[in-house]
Amino acid sequence: MKHFQRDQQIKVDGIVGPVTQSKFQEATQIVDNYPGYYISLGSTGEVVKHIQRRVGAETDGIFGPKTQQAVKAYQQKHGLKIDGIVGPKTWNHLF
Repeated sequence: MKHFQRDQQIKVDGIVGPVTQSKFQEATQIVDNYPGYYISLGSTGEVVKHIQRRVGAETDGIFGPKTQQAVKAYQQKHGLKIDGIVGPKTWNHLF
């Protein structure tokens, strides 16, 4: 929980209070549905952070070359098209 709180830039105490719960619900809504656009180099935001967590990349919210490489490694490992882009197929496999 503390890792999540740090990522969300809220008070880090490990307690799921109202602010943490609200942020968690927002994050869950993002992950539940494919956002409807390709996520690739240059993309930013919460969606990117969720992808980064799933592929083991640094969680900074910026889809840079290291995130792209981590996505490619994930795609290769799971038999997906290796392009470093998170489209519907990669998204559905990630989440």
